[in-house]
Formats: sequence, structure tokens, C-alpha cells
Amino acid sequence: MSDGLRLLTSLIEHGSTSSFRLLDRNLFVDSEEQSAYDFIRSHFRRYSELPRIQTVEHELDIELPDAPENIDFYLAKVQDRSMFNAVRPVFNSMRESLIRGSSEEVRQHVSRLYSACRVHNASHDLRTIGELGDELLRNYNQVGMTDDLTGVPTGWPTLDRETGGYQNGDLVVWAARPGVGKTHALIHQAKTSWMGGYSILFVSMEMTLSQIANRFYGHYANLDPDLIRKKRLSSWKYPKLVAAVQELDSSNRFHLYAGNMGKRADDIDILIQELSPDIIYLDGMYLVMPANAPRNTNRYERVGYVLDELKRMTIERDRPIVSTTQLNREAAGKKSKKAGLETLGYSDAIGTHSSVVLGMKMPDKVSLSKPNTRFVEIFKGREGEAENFTINYSLTPVDFSECQPEHDTDSGAPSRRGTAEIDLDWML
Repeated sequence: MSDGLRLLTSLIEHGSTSSFRLLDRNLFVDSEEQSAYDFIRSHFRRYSELPRIQTVEHELDIELPDAPENIDFYLAKVQDRSMFNAVRPVFNSMRESLIRGSSEEVRQHVSRLYSACRVHNASHDLRTIGELGDELLRNYNQVGMTDDLTGVPTGWPTLDRETGGYQNGDLVVWAARPGVGKTHALIHQAKTSWMGGYSILFVSMEMTLSQIANRFYGHYANLDPDLIRKKRLSSWKYPKLVAAVQELDSSNRFHLYAGNMGKRADDIDILIQELSPDIIYLDGMYLVMPANAPRNTNRYERVGYVLDELKRMTIERDRPIVSTTQLNREAAGKKSKKAGLETLGYSDAIGTHSSVVLGMKMPDKVSLSKPNTRFVEIFKGREGEAENFTINYSLTPVDFSECQPEHDTDSGAPSRRGTAEIDLDWML
């Protein structure tokens, strides 16, 4: 007797209507299983309750088997069966591609194998408001003592306060002109979350693995990455680098991936499924190639397709993705247009698809005492947040902390200038 029928029997005997909603018709493989599932579904829709076993047997003229185990036991068996049925034809096709030596076909088959191995859980697709309310209270009580930080820490108190940290399902975009320091800011965030106990996947579309590692070790060991690259560390700084390498030797929570300006969005998706990181940092989102774009699409259209795929990943994998892109030329210079969503480069989809969008800029007027700062503004927040703050930007020593607000000497009121005079034309 089939596992599918045993699952349905266990569901009727021990389950509930909410358990039934988790089932997908594709899990049932033959006409008898599908007929039983369809009858139970129709009964549930009409009467809002599951039928009795005797009713199913009488109406369909079948005999349901005994099911002494619980629902999860039979559900796992049916899901495994569905996975093997999906994998088998893909595996056979991949074997033929291997024989022909077609690397691109093999690559596509591997992606399909990963997709076939995924078990889609419908529990996130349809829930009652009551079920979600109970879940809301459980999550609220679990994080109620964490100073409102319910997600992955960002690295800056103001941004943590405004966002609650990066949340599962977030697509976050940092935008700046070339040379402003997007990569270093992203590495600072990755280091902060990693040191907070989170697992990281860091993807760079522009740098090699060695270049990414060079910068990360510089941040971690408080050493200028440029001195590491040029092999010019002093005799008392070099031991700090050695100590950092030894400390991170056994770390398996931080993975680096070089995109080499040619990786596709589904390559990243496969890695997310394989490594299951808590958060993904993507440097150079605009260089990712879309997996499902028509041929002959231009660069701007490709970025739009990539945004579609990245947003889908955040939802399906239930993970935050923090990425970088560029502001267009209108946001540069002293006479620049006010930076905002309208000055994002490449695609309007960045503003529409992203949960949070931030802009980073070098202040046009800086103090002589400490010029190494960057001005950050939230262009778009989940709930309409509009905030700005200033961060340090120093590699000697490494310091990417948030600047403390200064106080006006006359009124005593706090000022958000930090260590720099902010160009008000860019803010207002």
C-alpha cells in the first residue's frame, strides 16, 4: 500500500485542517492517491473539516491502509519519494551531457538537481491571521530583551535603531559613486554580523578571493589592507596579521565567493541553498547576470531582471541580501542633484524591489581635524524611515564606527554632523 495513502490516513486520524493545507497535490503520484487527495480537498472546501476514513472509502470505493505513525513520518517519506522521482530524469540527462563533455549543460543540470532536492513548504504561503498572530507573539517575546534588534546587526547604532537590523526577506541596497567606499562599508557590516555569531556568504563581482580576504583580514586585525597588499607591515604589526589568520583558521561561518563579473543569479541561489547562511552580502549587484532574461537585453534591462531574481531569493530562502550598486552622475559633485531613489544607477527596479535603500557620499565640506568620514542617508525604509548619520572612514587605524553627534555650543542641542560638515544642498 502506498505511502501517499498512509499519509492521508494519518492526516484524517491525527491531523487538522491546517496540516492539510501544507500538502501539495504534486506529492501524490498515482491516480488512486490523487483521487483520495482531491476528494478530501473538496470535502474540506465544502464543509471546512476533514472527512471520516469511512466516508473516503465508501465514496471512492477504496480501502485506506492503517497508519500507526504520526503525520511527519509519512510526510517525510512522501517528500523523499517526490524528490527521487524529480532527480532521476535530471540525473540521466546530466550523465549524457557528461559523456558529450558539455560543461554548460552539466552546469544547468546541477542547478536543476538542487531545485529538485528542495522541498517547498506551503506553510509560509497560506496561514490564518490567528496562526500568524501566535507566531508574532512568540517572536516578539523571544527578542523582547535585545534592545529592539530583531535582525542581523548592521554595524551602526542609528541604522540598527531605524531598521531593527537586517530582517529575513529584506533586499537591502547601498548606493554610492565609484571610489566612495562601498566595498569597505560592506565588509564592515559583514565583519559585524560575523562577530555577532551569524554565518556569512560574501559575494564580490569585482574582486578576487584574495583581494576580499586581504580587506577582511585588515578590518579584523585593525591593519591597513593596503599595507598588507604591499607587504609593508612593520615588525610589530605583522604578528597581528599572523594572530588574525590563526584565530580564523577554523572558522566555517564566513564563505567568500568571487563572481568574476560573469556569475549568474542562480549561481548565488545554489550557494545559498548549499551553505544556508544567515545573511548574504553582494558587492557589485549590477554585474550579476540574470538567469532568465531574454537574449539581447541591454545592461539596464539585465539589472532589472537581476533585481527580480534577488527579490525572489530573499523571499524563498527567507534570508536578507545586502548588496551594493552605484549612484548616477547626477548625484556627484558640489552642484549635484539631491541624491535619492531617482539618482540610483541602472534600474528603477532597485527602488521598487528593495526593502531598504541607503545612499553613501563623501561630505563636500569636511573638518581639517578629521576628514575621513562618509555621510549615509536612508533613501527608503520598510516603514518610511528617513534618517541620516555620519560614519568614520579610516584604514589607519581601521575605524568604520558611527560618528557621535556633536552638540551645538549655544543651544546644547545635538547635531548630526559628527566629525564633518555636511553639505546641506545634498540633504535638503
